Amino acid sequence: MADRVGFQRVLRIGLLAGGIGTFAQIPFHNIWWFSCIRFVYGIFFCAVFRP
Repeated sequence: MADRVGFQRVLRIGLLAGGIGTFAQIPFHNIWWFSCIRFVYGIFFCAVFRP
């Protein structure tokens, strides 16, 4: 994906969504909703910290 749109855009989107995902986990006290948010957060986390 970074080859087509550029690594800076992928990195920016990943960092922004990762930051939002961190704060989005705070209000959830139900384990299922927390798990769903954590899964989506993990996708954006992989965009930033890909080996």
